[in-house]
Amino acid sequence: MSPPAPSLHDKLNQLRQRFIEQLPARLQQITAQWQQSRTSPEAEARLAPELHRFFHSLKGTGRSLGFERIAMLADQGETALNNPSVSAEVVELIFTQLAQEQQRLESLPGQQKALAALNSVEFSPAPAQTRSKRQRLIYLCDDEPDQVSQLLHHLRCFGHEVVHFEDTDTFFNAVITRRPDAIIMDVQFPLGHTAGTETLTSLNKLTGERLRSSVLSSHNDFHSRLSAVRAGCNGYFTKPVKPLDLMLAVDELTTPLDDEPLRVMVVDDEPEVAAYHALLLEAAGMVVQQVNHPAEALNALERFSPDLLLVDVYMPVCSGEELASIIRQQPEYVGLPIIYLSSETDSQKQLSAMTAGVEAFITKPVVPEELVSAVKLRAERLRLLRSLMTRDSMTGLYNHSSTTDLISKALAQRSRDNTSTRWL
Repeated sequence: MSPPAPSLHDKLNQLRQRFIEQLPARLQQITAQWQQSRTSPEAEARLAPELHRFFHSLKGTGRSLGFERIAMLADQGETALNNPSVSAEVVELIFTQLAQEQQRLESLPGQQKALAALNSVEFSPAPAQTRSKRQRLIYLCDDEPDQVSQLLHHLRCFGHEVVHFEDTDTFFNAVITRRPDAIIMDVQFPLGHTAGTETLTSLNKLTGERLRSSVLSSHNDFHSRLSAVRAGCNGYFTKPVKPLDLMLAVDELTTPLDDEPLRVMVVDDEPEVAAYHALLLEAAGMVVQQVNHPAEALNALERFSPDLLLVDVYMPVCSGEELASIIRQQPEYVGLPIIYLSSETDSQKQLSAMTAGVEAFITKPVVPEELVSAVKLRAERLRLLRSLMTRDSMTGLYNHSSTTDLISKALAQRSRDNTSTRWL
C-alpha cells in the first residue's frame, strides 16, 4: 500500500524547514556585505541597494512563511537603513539578533516549536459541476405572455429547453422539483411590486446557493433594480429586449465550467515565497508556473498561457511595476489580469505601483483564502470573456477569427522550434 500523499500543511512545513536551513548562509553573506560597506563611502553607496533588498525580502518571506520575529527584525533593519540618523551599532545589533533567532530555529526544539505554532491551511474540494455543455434548461417567469412569446421562440431556436411560468408560486415549486441552469425573472407581479425578486431571494435561502438569474422587466426604477441586486441577479434588462442580448447573458450565466484548471503564473525573485504562494493555489486546484527571474516572464507567458499573473512588486533588475508595463505593451496581454504581491503597506506607493494597469494589490503575508478567492474571481472572469469572444454561442466551436489566430500561433511556434533545432 502506497503512503498517503503529503498534505498542504506538510508541504508548507517542508518549505519552512528549507528556509531555516538556507538562512545561515544568507545571514553570513549579508553580514559580510554590511562589514564591507563600512570600509568607505564608495562601498556603502555600492552595497546599499543589496542591503535594503535583503531586509525587504527577508521581511516579506518571514511574514509569508509565518516567522514573525524574523520579519520584525528585518523590518527594523529596513527602517534603520532608511534613516541616516540611526547609528551603525543599531544595524549591527539587528544582525546579532537575527543570528540568535536563526540559531534558535536551527535547534531541533526551536524548529519544532516554530513549526507547531503555525496554523494549518487546507482547502475544501470544489463541488462537482454537472451542467450540460450545450443545451440548457431555462425558466422564464413573466405574467405578460404576449411580450415574451418572441423571446421564447428565439431561446428555443438556440437549442435550449425553455419553460414559461406566469405566476411565482408555480415557478417556485418547479425550481424545488427541478433546478434550472438559468432563470429569467420579471420583478412585478399581482402579488407585489417586487414579488418576482422576493421569490428568488426565498429560493436562494432555501437552497443555500445563489441561483443564476437575470431580470427582464418593464420597470427601470431604482427600487426594482435594488431588489434584483439583493436577490443576487446577475443582469437586468428592460423590455423590449433584443433576443441576442439576453441570449449572451444566458450564455454568460450558463457557460459550462472549463475542464481545464485555472492557470496562474507567479513571478517572484524569492523562490521560497513563490513556492509558498504556488502551494496555496495548487491546493485550491490551480496549475501554477513559478518564475524567479523577471527577464524570463515573457517566454513563460507565451508557453504557459496563464489566466492570471501574480507578481511581486520589489524585484532586482526589473520591478513588478516595470514588468507589468512591459506586458501591457503587448496587445495580446492587455486584458491579462495582474495582481501585485508585496509587503508594502504605504497606500500611496500601492496606488503608484498600480498605474501600470493591474487589478489588485495584495499585502504580504497573504490570507490563503483571500488569495485564492482574489485569483479565482479574476481568472475565471477572463476565461469566461475569452470563451464568449472566441466561440460561437450556438455550436461552441471556435469562430473564424479565433481559428485563424490559433493556426498562425501554431505555425509561428513550429517555425521557432525548427530554428532552435537547426542551431543545436
